[in-house]
Order: sequence, then C-alpha cells, then structure tokens
Amino acid sequence: MSIWRKIAAWLADEKGTPSGFHKVKGPDGRVMIVDQLTFDYLKSRAPAPSQKSLDSIMDRTLKVRVYNGGVLGSDLGTNTMLFETDRDEDLKALGKSLRVKDGPRV
Repeated sequence: MSIWRKIAAWLADEKGTPSGFHKVKGPDGRVMIVDQLTFDYLKSRAPAPSQKSLDSIMDRTLKVRVYNGGVLGSDLGTNTMLFETDRDEDLKALGKSLRVKDGPRV
C-alpha cells in the first residue's frame, strides 16, 4: 500500500490513526494528523506565545546551545552540539532575530 493510501485511510477512519497521533480539524476545515505534543498545545487554554513572552525569556537567558537534531523529550546525548554561547552580544542578537507571528494556533 502506498504512503498516500495509508494517509487517506488514517483520515477516513479514526481507528486507523497511528498510536500517539490525533486528528485535528483546522480553521479552514482541513484535517491534520498531529503528534501528542502538538495536540496538547492546540488544546491548551494557556495564553498563546507572544513576542513579549519570548523577549522576557530571552532577557533571562544565560546560555544557548544548538544541536544537529532531536526534539523535545528526546535524548540529546546522541546528537552533536553545533554551537554554544553565553556571550551577551550573541544572546542579544539572537533575541532580536527571533519573532513570534501572532495569529491562531492552527
């Protein structure tokens, strides 16, 4: 069975949704399959991220590390660190370059 037929089957039948994933209907009516972390975020009643909240975090950030892979909850011990800095000028430049786009969660 091709990957496209598998995806179509997942969308057509709730029982076909892979373990750990959920179907979510977007504001435009399209159905998406999302992982558990994304599902939890979309269902959260917490305030949406904002530029103000990101700036506040960046103002308190003391060090940044960039890895070549991995996701939240994975073991970063197996991934190579590409960059690390605790220099104020680097942290300020990073904070100025990161932007949060306002809008709906989906």
